[in-house]
Amino acid sequence: MIIHKSCFMKTSPYYLLLIGILGAAACSKNNDSSPVLDRRDATFMVVAAQGNVNEITFGKLADSISATASIKTFARQMVTDHQGALDELLGIARDKTLGLDQVMDSAHKIIYPKLGALRGYEFDTAYIKGQVRDHQQTIDVFQFQADSGYDGRLKAYAAKYLPVIRMHAKHADSLAALYPQ
Repeated sequence: MIIHKSCFMKTSPYYLLLIGILGAAACSKNNDSSPVLDRRDATFMVVAAQGNVNEITFGKLADSISATASIKTFARQMVTDHQGALDELLGIARDKTLGLDQVMDSAHKIIYPKLGALRGYEFDTAYIKGQVRDHQQTIDVFQFQADSGYDGRLKAYAAKYLPVIRMHAKHADSLAALYPQ
């Protein structure tokens, strides 16, 4: 006897069990202890982790290359604040048994060597203008997660760090004003 796959999928008790498990997981998406994440929440985690790694990596670069005290101070603050935010996010990922890579996004991987080749005023200008852009984009991502995310811990994480990101953006804006194009 030949069993057609489409018939098996429609009538198999295993298929029905799978549907039940997926349905239960979907109903519990606001459960903070649930390891199951909505795709948007999982995407937020990846984007937030990459953003933190970008800031840490670029902050270390700016601290080592810039000769300007205000840029170096800002860069060190980025490293400290974003390392704390990354550590907290990695803790959430561990609790949800999720592996979260600690890598820069592809755009920043391309920008990094170009920025690293600059010196003096050119470096400071490019670095701080990038910080203004990156923090504005990050505000949008975190605001969306705080307002529309499903996972309670990730919503709280986004809401907690929004004021810090806004403070970074304001600080970057004030420094960027010193570097007109």
